[in-house]
Amino acid sequence: MSNLPATRGTTILDDILLKAAADGRSPIEMERISGIPAAQAVQHVKQLLDSRDVWTEHQQRQLLLHELHELKDSLRDHALKAKDLDSARLLLKSLEVIGKRLDTQQVALDENVIKLSEYQQAILLRAMDSALTFAKNELAERYPDISRSELEALVADGLVRAKYEIMDDVAEGGISATE
Repeated sequence: MSNLPATRGTTILDDILLKAAADGRSPIEMERISGIPAAQAVQHVKQLLDSRDVWTEHQQRQLLLHELHELKDSLRDHALKAKDLDSARLLLKSLEVIGKRLDTQQVALDENVIKLSEYQQAILLRAMDSALTFAKNELAERYPDISRSELEALVADGLVRAKYEIMDDVAEGGISATE
């Protein structure tokens, strides 16, 4: 690939390939634009993207938000100094973008928290079921004179008792949603 300098540590050819990929061009179109064989062009774009992917998704959003705040500050300063209506409009637009971005981030965060909670719930329920099944089987084997239905009833009573203990703890403030 070419070593001609371009922007942000990439070459001109890198920029051409990245722009083509960002524009949704096919590998064949990328080949026509750059002269690089399609498969090689795609692989190079993947390598370029991977080399830039040192930040987590959250960190990337924070960096973008930081850039938006810098743009907003620059537009505000320019609008105030020049008393320019176009700059003021751009400032309002940038504030709208920041607001929408924050809203989108919050929605995504809320969705991820729900998914994580559901996943943790499924694991906890599976662990409880496995532990109770093991305990019932062991007790049935060790104490064959106790019927299976008695063991099932004891487990059910234990679960009901646990439910009421947890409800009492929550009502008394002993358990919070963050524990």
